[in-house]
Amino acid sequence: MGAALGAALGLALIWIPAVHVASLIDHSMERWSTIVVVICTLMATFGVDAALTGFLFLMIEDRAACRRAKELHLRRMLRVF
Repeated sequence: MGAALGAALGLALIWIPAVHVASLIDHSMERWSTIVVVICTLMATFGVDAALTGFLFLMIEDRAACRRAKELHLRRMLRVF
């Protein structure tokens, strides 16, 4: 999903005239390779950021679940005594 958002942003940056990315690409020697590099860089950046964000959310959720399990275990042990 992050890579798709990166590709969409790259295409939007190229096609929006107010950003002037298209004029920079037009002045480059290899237009198509420049477009591919810009879009692939944004796709990779967004994809890695989405993966890291997902990993962070999983770690936070796992920590909360672990804390709840410890509290539940402690409550069960206190009932025994």
